[in-house]
Amino acid sequence: MSNVSPEATEEVTEEAAEAGAEEAQAEAEEEQAEYKAKYFEALKKKALLDAGFTFDQLSTYKKYVAGESAEAIERAAEELYEEVASHVKPADSPAMAQRRKQTWNPFK
Repeated sequence: MSNVSPEATEEVTEEAAEAGAEEAQAEAEEEQAEYKAKYFEALKKKALLDAGFTFDQLSTYKKYVAGESAEAIERAAEELYEEVASHVKPADSPAMAQRRKQTWNPFK
């Protein structure tokens, strides 16, 4: 027979269960934070596209969009687009640069 009382065994079991529950809670919170970050990244990309940016411009401008809600992110993306559009000349736009690259030049 063992010298351990049933009460001591019960306490150890409860402590192990609490430690497991705390560990599971920490993992769940970490996973939730990861999904929240992914959600906000996707939301930023969508807001930038809706504001008028091209797909190629997303990686450049998404770092300038911040907000804690969908409305704040959409508003920030629209304001950023207006700011960028006011400083970019039509000839300097990425679409025009792409067209120039695709244009055939017989002298090259």
